[in-house]
Amino acid sequence: MLRIVAADDHRIFLEGVNSLFSAINDCQLVAMCEHRDELLGLIQTHNPDVVLIDISMPGTSIESIIEAIDKDYPQVRVLALTMHSEPNLVNQLLSLGLAGYILKEDAFDELEIAVRSVACDEQYISNSLVEVMRNFHDNINTLSRRESEILRYISNGHSNKSVAKELDITERTVRFHLSNCCIKLDANGRTNAVAKALSLSIFEI
Repeated sequence: MLRIVAADDHRIFLEGVNSLFSAINDCQLVAMCEHRDELLGLIQTHNPDVVLIDISMPGTSIESIIEAIDKDYPQVRVLALTMHSEPNLVNQLLSLGLAGYILKEDAFDELEIAVRSVACDEQYISNSLVEVMRNFHDNINTLSRRESEILRYISNGHSNKSVAKELDITERTVRFHLSNCCIKLDANGRTNAVAKALSLSIFEI
């Protein structure tokens, strides 16, 4: 059973999310809140696998919330739900270590697969955002040295945690680089990113 906590200041949207997961046998929305200041308490109480969070709701800054979750609840994956698709903002938030970023307009088509993806330590970015973000990156299909290095580790079966340990970086940084890989390679997760990188001869195992 995947346990989910959702934070959004639009009650109607929260009720829609609740209805969506009520119809899925192995996913459970265990708690909801309309103010970010309540979120950490809900995480402590309910021990969710995934947190859905509106990046523009009132309360503690989104940066502080993500840092606190990363520090105190590293097993929890954070998926942003938002109406904002500005590339600079998306890139800034992904750099904080989000496991995924999904537009509200896509939520009811993509939310289930997004939650399942991030719960399995994958990255997830809304399909409609990928092209926007690909245009934001100057060199499409050109990975940085670090991105290629991380994908090599992933191709050899390493988890995000073990990659972070091998490269002496944080899991947050690993997730950010993997998000960039997915965007640049038009991939829907790290496994798909590895397959596309190999098919493009970006690196060899």
